[in-house]
Amino acid sequence: MTARQVYQGLTGLITITDEAERKLDLPSGEFDIPLVIQDRSFTSGNQLHYSLTMRQRMQGFLGDTILVNGQRNHVIPVKTRAYRLRILNGSNARIYKLGWSDGSPITAIGTDGGLLEKPETFPYIMLSPAERVELWVDFSGHKTGSELALQTLPYQGFSMGMGGGMRGGRGGMGMQEGAVDQGSKDTLVRFTITEQVSDSPKLPDTLVPIHRLTVKDVSNPDKTVPINIGMRRMTFNLNGRIFEMLDYTEQERIPLNTVQKIRISNANPAMGGGMGRGMRGGQGGGMMGMMMALPHPIHLHGQQFQILSRKPGYADNAYATVKDGFINSGWKDTVLVMPGEEVEIIKPFMDYTGLFLYHCHNLEHEDMGMMRNFFVS
Repeated sequence: MTARQVYQGLTGLITITDEAERKLDLPSGEFDIPLVIQDRSFTSGNQLHYSLTMRQRMQGFLGDTILVNGQRNHVIPVKTRAYRLRILNGSNARIYKLGWSDGSPITAIGTDGGLLEKPETFPYIMLSPAERVELWVDFSGHKTGSELALQTLPYQGFSMGMGGGMRGGRGGMGMQEGAVDQGSKDTLVRFTITEQVSDSPKLPDTLVPIHRLTVKDVSNPDKTVPINIGMRRMTFNLNGRIFEMLDYTEQERIPLNTVQKIRISNANPAMGGGMGRGMRGGQGGGMMGMMMALPHPIHLHGQQFQILSRKPGYADNAYATVKDGFINSGWKDTVLVMPGEEVEIIKPFMDYTGLFLYHCHNLEHEDMGMMRNFFVS
């Protein structure tokens, strides 16, 4: 029941800091703003509405209204100085392509596991459910009365199309009644410049040191732990199995105090086309092949991990609309795996024994059983 409970409000932020971060003199107080982005639908009586059809279970719930900190058309007054934005994608299934309305680059200073080694700039940033990103934005060059908006930019979504095909944009079988489709452009929050000030912190050249893990750190370099995304009987699964409370397989048994390489695969061998093209022919074609071609945000409990590599399976137009927005550095606990993609991560399993979940953070997928255990011993 995760999807419904999160949708109805069971989600929030915990802010963690340490001495190394405090020494950086990053924007704080009123200049340090948390932003929780969620999409919702409402009844005519303005009450939260959540109901699922089969296609909504398969694609994940998409609402018709995007909220930031619980507000629609949210406007934040700011001064002409630098701000720190801590952003959480708290949506059930919607993936955002974050970008500024004036087309300027977007600067990241942190991700799921805290600050990066140094600031990084992107044309846009892809943010899937449960992922966090920290942005540095400086309003110093803006005039009083002007406005800058944080938007979700258009990209080719991966909704289910008629006739067994995949297509981006609006419409088609994957369009939920009244919903804004995955990949549609929208304004998330607007910043209105209300006051001129002269003092502002400068963006640091470096942030915090991070020990970059490599294959040399893997405890058993000849073994790669698999997380294979699949489907059987109209249900998504991981490694061919769905969740059972105490169940784990031999390949999900992890020795304590080891560093493991994990390969997350969203590549369906039966699919004969790219993400944006029809999936037809061969075993698993038609409806089954079509539904496989969805992105999945994979979340792992326990210690956070680092991304070693991404290997796209389809260099088509759909992937081209998102490929420059992945933050592959720093510490992560959730990674978006696109259709056809293989992502290798490196993850410590230190200090604690027992069962640790890994699952898809598309909450409708998680609720259908797309969740498994690692057993650390």
